[in-house]
Order: sequence, then structure tokens, then C-alpha cells
Amino acid sequence: MSGLPRLALRLRRPDARATTKSSARLGRAIWLRPNDQVVGNRIRARVVKSKVAIPFRVAELDLRFDHGVDAVGGLLDLGLNLGLVTKVGEALIYQQTRLGTGRERARGFLRQHADLAAKLHQQLSTRLEIGGQPS
Repeated sequence: MSGLPRLALRLRRPDARATTKSSARLGRAIWLRPNDQVVGNRIRARVVKSKVAIPFRVAELDLRFDHGVDAVGGLLDLGLNLGLVTKVGEALIYQQTRLGTGRERARGFLRQHADLAAKLHQQLSTRLEIGGQPS
């Protein structure tokens, strides 16, 4: 396959003449393999919109083969970016609770302890001033 894979969407509003074209261009993809078995991809996607919205938004996400987009991995990434989750060496720590050594173990710990993941989601929501429930 040549070039970058693309996903193109066309949205039409019945009351407007403008057409919005959105395309998600999948850039860098890294395999996720915790035990020498590929379980997903870490993808950097760039959303390009024309005519209506701010163009070129970039998102980095984990696409897992068993359940789709990984919400817990997104919580960890946002927590690290905003300083709610600290990284000491390879260990990830959230409010004096050691989540695990490495990203995969920390993700597994948050999956097992949904109350801690909900608390992290709540703090991220208040910090970013958004609402919603954790998935």
C-alpha cells in the first residue's frame, strides 16, 4: 500500500450550503506487544477539516484489537501530561498509590480498580473543565 491510510467522512447539513470534509490521517503506528504478542497499535492521528473548523488537530491513542480504543490508556496519558500521575523511573504513581511498573501494568491496575480510575477521570474532568462519565 502506498501513502498514508486515510479515513474520509463527508458531512452535509440540510440548512447550509457548505460541506464539511473530515479526514483522519493515520501517521505513526507502533505495535503494542507486552509479551511478544501484538495486542494493538499506538496511533498518531491527524484530523483535517476544511471550510468550518480549526484544522489539523493531532491525537495519539491506543487501538487495541480486543476492545477498540483504550480509554484507560488515555487517562494515563492525560494524567501524565497534566501532572496528576507522576513517573518515577518506570513506575507510575497516582496519589501515593503505585499503579505499576511500566505502562501496561499501570493500565491493568486501573482496569482492575475502577474506583481509582473514576477518581482520576473526575480530577481530569475538573482540571480540563469537561463533563461526562468514564467508560
